[in-house]
Amino acid sequence: MSDKAMYLFMLTISIGLAQCNTINVSQNSSIQLQLDGASPNDVILVGNGTFYENLIINKSIILRSINGAVIDGRGNGGTITLAEDGVMVEGFTIKNSGSEGISIISNNNILRNNTVEGCQIGIDVIDSSGNIIEANTIRNNEDSGVVLQNSSNTLLNYNYIYNYIYNDEGEGLAIYDGRDNVIKGNNASNNSFGMYITNSATNNISENRLLNNNKGIYLSKVTESAITNNLIENNKNFGIEISNLFNGSFSGNYLYNNQKTGAYISKSQLNMIQGNNASNNRDDGIYIEKSDNNMILENQACNNKNVGIYLRILENSTIKGNKALNNTIGLAFYDANNNSILNNFVDINLWRGISFESNSNNNTIISNNISKSGMGMVLLESMYNKIDSNNIDNSFGVALQKAPYNIILNNNITYNKIGLYLNRSDHNLIGENDFDHNEVGLAINVSANNALENRTFNNNDYDVIVNENEALSGNPLWKEIILKRHPEYYLQPYLKEETSFIETPDFSVDSSSGSDGRTSNDGGSGPSISVSIQSICDAYFDSLGSGKMLLNAPDKMNQSESYTVEAYIPRNYTLNLSSDPSLTGVDRWFNLSKVGEYMGLKLEGGSAFSINPSEEVEQYIPNGQVGTWTWEVTPLLAGEQKLTLKVTTYYKHSFDQEGIPASASFHRDVEVMPEEIVVQVDEAPPTKDAFNDILAIAGGIVGLFISILTLIKLYGEVSKRKKE
Repeated sequence: MSDKAMYLFMLTISIGLAQCNTINVSQNSSIQLQLDGASPNDVILVGNGTFYENLIINKSIILRSINGAVIDGRGNGGTITLAEDGVMVEGFTIKNSGSEGISIISNNNILRNNTVEGCQIGIDVIDSSGNIIEANTIRNNEDSGVVLQNSSNTLLNYNYIYNYIYNDEGEGLAIYDGRDNVIKGNNASNNSFGMYITNSATNNISENRLLNNNKGIYLSKVTESAITNNLIENNKNFGIEISNLFNGSFSGNYLYNNQKTGAYISKSQLNMIQGNNASNNRDDGIYIEKSDNNMILENQACNNKNVGIYLRILENSTIKGNKALNNTIGLAFYDANNNSILNNFVDINLWRGISFESNSNNNTIISNNISKSGMGMVLLESMYNKIDSNNIDNSFGVALQKAPYNIILNNNITYNKIGLYLNRSDHNLIGENDFDHNEVGLAINVSANNALENRTFNNNDYDVIVNENEALSGNPLWKEIILKRHPEYYLQPYLKEETSFIETPDFSVDSSSGSDGRTSNDGGSGPSISVSIQSICDAYFDSLGSGKMLLNAPDKMNQSESYTVEAYIPRNYTLNLSSDPSLTGVDRWFNLSKVGEYMGLKLEGGSAFSINPSEEVEQYIPNGQVGTWTWEVTPLLAGEQKLTLKVTTYYKHSFDQEGIPASASFHRDVEVMPEEIVVQVDEAPPTKDAFNDILAIAGGIVGLFISILTLIKLYGEVSKRKKE
């Protein structure tokens, strides 16, 4: 058992078993007076009311509010100061401090279920260790919500921290010189900084929600820390800004709809950046610069305005297994050297799939799949790169401009406008490539001393076109076939540090197809890069991950009784579902092959059940939330019956990006689970009303029988009298 776990265990035991007295404090009494007279381990219970005091707790006691007592500091100094170890404060509203609402200058204390508001700093922890701060609401304070200064082994869990915007410098949570702290499950919203952490080490930051801040998280000079499974959404600046992170991990985070870049990382080394989803941001998905020796693995960057993953001044890093879809550029490298770019999936990026610029040299680019982008791969003024065993299709192709001494081997280059375009690029080795079904297989413009070995050309309109004439007047074929396709649009430098990318080329949609599955292009004033909207739909479904559905349909029902059946589908839900109080009682788990933004559920029971609603219910599930479906189910037939639940993932989109008309929209579905649920339906026992009806009928029969007997008896008496 770790030291921290041992401490928590011993603390729990000591609180539970220690001999103590219980002291009650009512309105118009003094809490401080009772504190002064208490003994260690006493429990002080405070009744309802407002207490105008500034408390100093210098004994190991439990201070608990019975019914939401308020402690008002009247603007004088700190409202509560914990000056002794082992104190618990629970259930209060603490407000109107002139400095800290709660100040902790001791160790192993617990703050739980308090509200701290209207102070300069909500909770301030100084030079302390082993404190637990959980399930508190810290709001509307002047400077910061929670501050840890030179403190360690703090558990800061499931707090709600918001509204700390003061001169754009207010922090929801700030850690200065902290170590071994656990920050989990907090909601930090509407702050200038959701979290601000600097000069700290070995902290664990997980499952927090950072929403609607100026910046979600800011980390600087942090070592050996983990930032995991946080939801960082709708922030006005960067979702997260990391500077000087060393030997840490940034994994499994969701970065959505931030007004600038989802994740901005600089001057960071030896980190694992893995499994993050940075999508729908107004700038780049992930931007990493001046950073070396990092592993950038299995991230997803989709629908960002500019670049999916931008890597600038980066060396000796591995970029593997990432997905970049529907950005302006999928992966962009600027002055990036000696990196390995492997097995990435790059699809439907409007300007470029993968781009190398400004002396991006000595990179190894192997087994990437690049499809349906403006220019599949571009190398500008970059050399000594090895481009091997990649698939580049349904794009403009691969282009090198002023890019000498590269090796291009074993690539499948198919269904492109121009398979490979060399512009003023010398001394390249091009061998063992398959050029298949391109409009032009290989185009070479004013490029010398390139070695073309063992290439294969199949089904291209033109296999090779070469131009060696600067003026072009002597080469009408080059002008008619190559320049008509406007390759220069894709060979402009993308200088992010100087200017934002605004002038995107004219990517007009062309859904018509030419022969052999190629997209036709009749030229014109600008390039016509056909982005099949159907292919966008396909790529969306390909990019979706699997998930789970939770269902509380009972195994047994009674005929004619009504039951409420509920289903839950979490989408990128960062918290532990088993601990979510809204999901208690759910006892069936099903695997779903794909979970998207729009999910449709239909519960069917044939003639054996009455189900309301009977039609499919479609629902939008926001990122980090749980979709809920509810049915009223009444069994009509007894015996073993079957309910069928059909789950469908939908793709809906009205395209408003440059190059795709806003009128283009899609609504396509993929059924991800038809599931039969066996239910044993027992015959309904007689209801109370039915039983009463039976009794009434029986009573009527008995009454009728008695009446008949009475009539017979009367008839006999009358007959006897007549004889007499």
